[in-house]
Amino acid sequence: MTRVYTELSINASADTISKILYQFQNYPKWNTFIKEIESELNDYSANPERLVGHDMEVVYTRYNGKKHAPIEVHVLHADKSKLQWEGHFYSNVVMKGIHTMEIEVVNDQKCIFKNYEDYSGVAAYGLEWTTFYDDKVHDYARMNMELKKVAESGGAKL
Repeated sequence: MTRVYTELSINASADTISKILYQFQNYPKWNTFIKEIESELNDYSANPERLVGHDMEVVYTRYNGKKHAPIEVHVLHADKSKLQWEGHFYSNVVMKGIHTMEIEVVNDQKCIFKNYEDYSGVAAYGLEWTTFYDDKVHDYARMNMELKKVAESGGAKL
């Protein structure tokens, strides 16, 4: 298994960060990595648990502006502190990814945002020695910084 892992300190409440993460319709306004999430509803911020078990379509844009084909994902976990989904490339045997976004509370106005993905399957072997790995780290870090900027402004830019 290969893990792409990033984390960042955000000076905002867990509630503010969670609200931003679950308002999918606003992703294009602040997120240059995950440009779009299509799901049954566009806003799960009031009750993220309703998302568990649902399938979504996620559109990624790399740091170089190249847009990926939409990826179908299945939501494994969703609550105010963690969103996790699973997707695959061709099949789980070729490559499966479990993407997790976690909010760890430090105090009322400070959190650690963890954004990571665990890859398994034949194509995942040795992934950390490829440009794919480096690009993913860069993309996740970029998303983290964009989330930080919006959250620390109280979500005012949405």
